[in-house]
Amino acid sequence: MDIENQLSDLLDDPKFQDISQCFGRFNLFEAVGGVRRELAHSNFLAFLLSPNRPHGSGTEPLRRVLRCIVEALPKEKRPVRALDIVTGDLARLMQRFGGSAVVGGVFG
Repeated sequence: MDIENQLSDLLDDPKFQDISQCFGRFNLFEAVGGVRRELAHSNFLAFLLSPNRPHGSGTEPLRRVLRCIVEALPKEKRPVRALDIVTGDLARLMQRFGGSAVVGGVFG
């Protein structure tokens, strides 16, 4: 039996699923005691996604997040093309995203 079949059998095994449920997934915010600090998390994300903040990454974090969002959508539902995100004016592109909360946090 090859390794892929063995892994598949393991993942389908009810005993393995029970063990997996007991341990759950690692949560970094839980580890540092910050699970219930949504506002702090939001502020941190806004800082990282804002090209104008002094994190030294410019527009790259925002462009990468926008590309992930756009590429997850079916082509016919994408508000912009990935190429537009890479090469375009971010303020104008964000308007095409429909004035989401990201716009206010990043450009407001």
